[in-house]
Amino acid sequence: MTSFRTLDDLGDVDGKRGLVRVDLNVPMQDGKVSDDTRLRAALATVCELADKEAIVLLLSHFGRPKGERRPDMEAVLPMTDALRAELPEMLRQHTHIAAAARRLGEVASAEGDAEVEELARKLQLHARSEEEIFYPAAVLVGELVRSRLGSK
Repeated sequence: MTSFRTLDDLGDVDGKRGLVRVDLNVPMQDGKVSDDTRLRAALATVCELADKEAIVLLLSHFGRPKGERRPDMEAVLPMTDALRAELPEMLRQHTHIAAAARRLGEVASAEGDAEVEELARKLQLHARSEEEIFYPAAVLVGELVRSRLGSK
């Protein structure tokens, strides 16, 4: 029997990024989820990592279209276009947020407030993760979908 690692084997995940492959292909009926078993199964892992202060990234897919192009696959494209258009302003705002969090950490450190200093560190990490990973990755994923679907 092959052994595999569990969340308990990871050690301290505070502030670390965790990429979790989840199955979000759930049965739908009339535009609503008809069986949320898969979502609830993934939630336990996501919550445990989040409770341990990890930065959780979820990875899923569009099902198994067997090479067929489906209209619902293009749903991500308007979001991609909007995100690309807003990205420069979002990144500018994050620069200010990160600077404010850094300043908060400096003041907390000078005042000996370890709790607020730790909060400031996590705020900086979160802002940096959004700037460097989440937003650019979302645009890239949208562009990949666009290229695979042959959309403009």
